[in-house]
Amino acid sequence: MIIGATNRLDIIDPALLRPGRFDRIIEVPQPDAKSREHIFRIHTKKKPLAGDVNFTKLVELTEGFTGADIAEACNRAALISLKRYVGGKTQSIKDVRITQADLVEATQKIKPTTRTLEAITQYQ
Repeated sequence: MIIGATNRLDIIDPALLRPGRFDRIIEVPQPDAKSREHIFRIHTKKKPLAGDVNFTKLVELTEGFTGADIAEACNRAALISLKRYVGGKTQSIKDVRITQADLVEATQKIKPTTRTLEAITQYQ
């Protein structure tokens, strides 16, 4: 049994997609709003968050993001908050918190993984 995974089905050699090679092609859709919020909560669970973090607003800003895109945004936001500490704007490392502004800035720096409907339906 062979299981393969890709987020770029459009660049797979067509010979691999002929009948008899892979019996099933299963698309995992991009997360909906509720799923994106859950992913944000998972990836910020052990991170120090400021009181102003609004997951509902973050979900609105991340339409089209994959779980990996959201994980990257959370990690970038953590680095942005650490830069404030290194820059001397925060006295103690214990005071460092990831703010809503950090998360918004991080999401703006990420280009969400895009897939066209044509590319998805071509292989179904």
